[in-house]
Amino acid sequence: MLPAVLIDGALGMDFRSGERFHQACFAPAAALEALATFQAHGLDPCIYVEHPEFDIVISEAPSTCAEHLTNLGSAAAVGDLFDTAASLEVYAFSVLGLSKQRLGAVADALALVAGSTAVLYPEPDYGQFGLIVNSPGVTKWTGVLAYCRQEGIGREEVLAVGDGLNDIAMLRHAGVAVAVRGGAPEAIAESEHLIDDPGAEGWARIVDLVNFIPFV
Repeated sequence: MLPAVLIDGALGMDFRSGERFHQACFAPAAALEALATFQAHGLDPCIYVEHPEFDIVISEAPSTCAEHLTNLGSAAAVGDLFDTAASLEVYAFSVLGLSKQRLGAVADALALVAGSTAVLYPEPDYGQFGLIVNSPGVTKWTGVLAYCRQEGIGREEVLAVGDGLNDIAMLRHAGVAVAVRGGAPEAIAESEHLIDDPGAEGWARIVDLVNFIPFV
């Protein structure tokens, strides 16, 4: 397995060695404030945590959609959300598959909570919208940049492919930015090249881009 940037940039793992090259968690006070903001808007989020037995904590009545809960499976454990936010390292919060109206107000409020990075986006897998919240300044690019620093890779040597609002920072900073047709207009606007989606064999075009685009 190759190195990976996970949880929208909050965690970087090199699965070849089992080592972490990046970790960005909420401060406990900020995690509690973010949770309180969710609940003030009537939402119980999924909390992505550091724990040896599970990756996510949910309440008895989580707000994320049923299909998302099913897909979480054994990765999620039921627990007290405030105890979780206070006692465990928290990487992110999410609620997926709800209306834009339901999630929009809390997204706006969360952006004011210690500068949390809140991304509200059309949810491709579960329908309607999703909301992902990371600690201040954390994006996919921060995780990629951490790996680049470790390996001595220049920003100009990075080719990034994305289609969503959570890819914008990565596309903006990469040496070569590639968007997927049908993706978010904001992501396409940040990109120099377009490819088709995987179902149309668009990923095969990445090889051509790697081989023939000069990195400057």
